Amino acid sequence: MPEKNTPSKKRYNLSNFESEFRQYLTAVIKLKPVTVKNYLSDIRFFAGWVQKNHDTHDIASISQATVQGYRAALLSDNLPTRTINRRLSALRKFFTFAREQAWVNSNPAKKVRNVTKSDFEEKQNRQPRHINPDIQLLFKSYKQDLTSENRSMKHIQAQLDDIHEFFEIINSNTHHASIS
Repeated sequence: MPEKNTPSKKRYNLSNFESEFRQYLTAVIKLKPVTVKNYLSDIRFFAGWVQKNHDTHDIASISQATVQGYRAALLSDNLPTRTINRRLSALRKFFTFAREQAWVNSNPAKKVRNVTKSDFEEKQNRQPRHINPDIQLLFKSYKQDLTSENRSMKHIQAQLDDIHEFFEIINSNTHHASIS
């Protein structure tokens, strides 16, 4: 393994780090095997997301904005709070390790905060734009009905997102029809 903070001759990226990171998590941080397995899986998931959304595997090209975008994507996927926060924790550990190895100059995940219940509530309270007030009242009433039925937050958000998308499509089609 390269010495701390000395540049390595090998160029590391999001697809060839695993062996060294596993050793770090096991020997240095002394995490339980299940946590090591989860962290490695979380970093692989992040690598896939970065490849898909930013077309890169280069560790040094990851910015705080990239990590914030990843956090937002996890939040929009309605994953459990614990899963999202574990994935963010894995990123913080990974980039701390990458910085110690001199693979990156800074930790882009360091200042990205964990998600809280209020992040989900804020997302849930979104209402579709450009909808008349009567429809907005129906939207709010439907949300209250789902809540009173003890529906899960994930279910409620999925329903509200579908309605939001429906109205966005209607508004888009109405706008296109008026232009024609």
